[in-house]
Amino acid sequence: MAHTHRRGWQRLGVWVGAAIALAPLPAWACQLGAPAAASAESRLFRSDRYGLSLEIPANYRSVLRNSGDISFHDPVSFAYVQCLASRGRYGRPPVHPVLEVSPVAPGNLALVELVRRRRPWVDFYQPTFESVTVAGLAGVRYEYVQEITGIPMVNLSVVSPDGRQLITVSGPADGVTEQAIASLQFPAPSD
Repeated sequence: MAHTHRRGWQRLGVWVGAAIALAPLPAWACQLGAPAAASAESRLFRSDRYGLSLEIPANYRSVLRNSGDISFHDPVSFAYVQCLASRGRYGRPPVHPVLEVSPVAPGNLALVELVRRRRPWVDFYQPTFESVTVAGLAGVRYEYVQEITGIPMVNLSVVSPDGRQLITVSGPADGVTEQAIASLQFPAPSD
């Protein structure tokens, strides 16, 4: 009887061990290292959905977020985001460039007012809005230092050529975000 009892405990131990081994790892198992440097080579990111293109470093990856926005990540932060997503967990990768797209409500609002409606928290920073031309379209550029991280941020907002979307490229004031802003284009739709 003792022999049967011991075998039952051994089987239970095997099952518990297997359950632990197969269980999803907790969020702390996703380790975020120092961001990888942007490669010197760039590549074209194109979104047919939004009718635009821009350049990002060749080693960066894009992530379509639930909001419809697209974020751009270096290899280290991309691996971290993938790890979190595979485990159904949340975490905060380093501040990264983001392409935000939101519908423009009918009306004749000035571009700065459209930005304030879509991104009302921007007024907290009291940025100076600079008028710029992007791909032949009127846009506004504005900068601020993010309160939580202390990171200088650069932003460019423009209304899409069809007038239906407010498009904002936002991110750390570094070469990656600047490259994306400088290369923003609205190519003609392919036939």
